[in-house]
Amino acid sequence: MFYEKPWILKTPDQKAYEELLYRGFLPPLIARILATRGFSSASQAYAFLYPEISDFSNPFLLQGIEDAVKRIEKAYLNREKIAIYGDSDADGVLGSFILYHFLKNFFSEIEVVIPSKELEGYGFHAKFLPFLKEKGVNLIITVDVGISSSETVEQAKALGMDVIITDHHEITSLPRTYVVSGKLAEKDSPFYFLCGAGVAFLFIRAIRSYFYYKGYLKNPVPNLRQYLEIVSLATLADMVPIKGENRVITFFGFRDLASPSFPAVKTLVEKYSQFGEITEEDVSFKIIPLINAAGRMGKPELAFQFLCAQTREEAEKLLTELELINTLRQEKELSILEELEKEIPYFEHRDTFLLLSKEGIPRGLLGLIANRLKNSYGVPVLVIGFENGIGYASGRAPKGFDLLGVIKECQDLIIQFGGHPSALGFTVKKENLEALIKRLASLMQKRKSLSQNKTEMFFIDAETKISEILEKETLAALMQLPPFGEEHSPPLFLIKNFEIEKVKVLKEKHSRLELREAKFKMSAICFNKVFETLPRAILAYPQYNPYRSCLELKIKDAY
Repeated sequence: MFYEKPWILKTPDQKAYEELLYRGFLPPLIARILATRGFSSASQAYAFLYPEISDFSNPFLLQGIEDAVKRIEKAYLNREKIAIYGDSDADGVLGSFILYHFLKNFFSEIEVVIPSKELEGYGFHAKFLPFLKEKGVNLIITVDVGISSSETVEQAKALGMDVIITDHHEITSLPRTYVVSGKLAEKDSPFYFLCGAGVAFLFIRAIRSYFYYKGYLKNPVPNLRQYLEIVSLATLADMVPIKGENRVITFFGFRDLASPSFPAVKTLVEKYSQFGEITEEDVSFKIIPLINAAGRMGKPELAFQFLCAQTREEAEKLLTELELINTLRQEKELSILEELEKEIPYFEHRDTFLLLSKEGIPRGLLGLIANRLKNSYGVPVLVIGFENGIGYASGRAPKGFDLLGVIKECQDLIIQFGGHPSALGFTVKKENLEALIKRLASLMQKRKSLSQNKTEMFFIDAETKISEILEKETLAALMQLPPFGEEHSPPLFLIKNFEIEKVKVLKEKHSRLELREAKFKMSAICFNKVFETLPRAILAYPQYNPYRSCLELKIKDAY
C-alpha cells in the first residue's frame, strides 16, 4: 500500500485523559485528542472546545494599550485629523479596514495609506510623512507594520505628528512611541499570538470600552461582533497559532461567515464557498490570495476599496477587478519561478539553503516565490530582487527553523530586517551579497531545521472506529473543532476493522472508499492516489463535506 512515513501513535497523559473523561464528561475519543494536545483540565478543554464571546480578555491587561487609547481620546476631543498606515498584505488590509470602519464613528476625516509592496516594499516608510503632514494629519496609526521603524517614528515626531504602532511582528528594537503589540505580553498571554488585524481588533475593543466609560458613545453603540468575520480571515491568512484569543476569533468569525455583515465578504463567500458553506481551503486557496494579489501587484487600495463597498453591485464590480489582477499575478509568479529554478543547480549550498537573486523581481512576489521554493525543496529560502544596487529580500523557512535568528547574526551585512522566525524580509546592498552568502552558509549549517535532522512521521491522535466517530456526542464535539490552522490541525485517526463496500476512482487519480463497520457507514476520500489493493488500515482525519452535508474521512496514508 502507501505507508509513506512511519506511524507514531501519541500516548495521552493518563491523568489528563482521566480528568477530561471523568470530570469533564467528554466523549472518550475527544478526551484522547485533547489530552494528547496538552489540555490537562476540564475547564481548559471546554474553553477551547466550546468558547464563548465573553472569553475575550480585558484588553487593558496589555502593556501600553491604555496610553494609546488615551491618545485616541485626545485626538477625538481636539478634533484632530488621523491617518491609518497599513501593510499591503491580507492581514494589513483587513486590519486597516476594521480600524477605519470603527474609527469613522468618531472621526469625520481619516486618511488611509497602504503602500504598494511592488513599489515600496514592506515597512513604515518616511517618504509618506510629508504627504500626511500636508493633509493636516496629527496622529498616524499603523496596522501590521512599524515595530522596527524607529527612524520613521522619530521623523514623524519631528514633523509634529504622533504615531501609534499596532503590529504583531517580532520586536527587534522598540520605537519610542505608543505601541500596541501582543509581543509585549508573555508567551502564555491570550494576546501574544494575535495577527496584525487581531491586534487592531484588540485596540478597537479597548477604545470602545474606554469611550463607553467616559460617556462618549452615542446610540447605537458600535457593534464589534461584525468585525470577527474579517479578523478570522486575517488570522487564518497569517498562519498564527490558533490559541488564546485566536481560537475565540476564528471560532466565531469563521461561523459568522455563514451570514456575513459586509457586502464584500458576502460576495466572496457566495462566489468562493461550496454550497454556501465555507471551508478553510476556500479561505486559504481562494479568498486570501485574491485579497493579497492587489497589494502584490501594486494596487492595495483596490482591496481596501472592495472591503469598503456599500452595495453588492459595487462589491461585485471590484471583485471582478481583483480577479483579473490575481490572474496576472499568477502568470508573473510562475514565469519568475521558472527562471529562478534554473539557477538552483548552480547554487553550491542548495542542500542547506537557497539564496536566489534577480534584477527587478516585483517586491510583492518575493514572499510567494520563496514560500513555493521552500515547499518544493524543504530548505530555508531567500529570494532577492535587486533595484539600483539594493536588494529587497524575502525569506521563508520550514517549520522549526529560526530564520530570523540567522538573519539577526548578519545585521552588519544588511540594511534593515524584520518579520517572524519562519517568514521575514530584509534589504541588502549588492556589494555585500557574496559576504552574506558566505556567512549564511556557515550559520545555516549549524542550524539545520528539525525536518532535516529527523525522519518525518505521521503522529496519530487516536486509534478509533467508525462507530466511535459517528457516536452522537463525539460527532457533535468533532464539529466544534474547526476552523483548523497553525498549531491546531485536524485530528489524525488510525482506523482498522472495517469493510470496504465500494471503491470509486475519481478523475483517474483520486479514490473514494465507502466504509462499513456493522451498521455504521462512512465515506473516505484519498486525493492523488489510486488503490491497487484494498487497505486494511487507514490514517485519516475527519472533514466536513458541504456537498454531501456530512462528515467524511480524508485519507493521508494506508496499508
